[in-house]
Amino acid sequence: MAPGVRSLRGLGPGTELECVRAGFSKDAEVLLGTEVVGTLEPVGFFGMTMEVASGDGSWTIARRGWLSSTHIVTERARDVEAARREGGAWRGSSRIVFPDGRDYEWKKTRFWRMNYAVLKNGVPVLSFTPKRAWFTTRLMITVEPGARSAEHDLPILILFGCHLLLAAIAAAQAAA
Repeated sequence: MAPGVRSLRGLGPGTELECVRAGFSKDAEVLLGTEVVGTLEPVGFFGMTMEVASGDGSWTIARRGWLSSTHIVTERARDVEAARREGGAWRGSSRIVFPDGRDYEWKKTRFWRMNYAVLKNGVPVLSFTPKRAWFTTRLMITVEPGARSAEHDLPILILFGCHLLLAAIAAAQAAA
């Protein structure tokens, strides 16, 4: 997997990104305009592990257990935990926690739609909105004003959010 060259840390409020998974592929790309700034590639047959990368680094995201909603993000270069998602998946809200105690809320923002946001103390940092497209899964990602206080965490929050929402969409499609 080749990481993008652009850093996701310097993105300002109002910046629009798009996460695209084409056709039957399980790979996805995060685009800023036409530039690839992040990649997501599943590892293994069941896709419970995902390798993600941007110009800021590369990480592995793994779900712990079949029924667990805990996901662990590990920095690949040093093999250390970078973040984790804990609890509340069935309620539409959970926490993304970093090892030093920084935390964000991963929250469903619309009841009938798969719209999600990353919040810090109730202030939106990122919003994720799926867009309908034939044979392609598209997520629009908007950098919100609260991102100024989360600049260091943006690469993981963007790629982790894409992973979580793509997994939720795939589960919904499989159940349909």
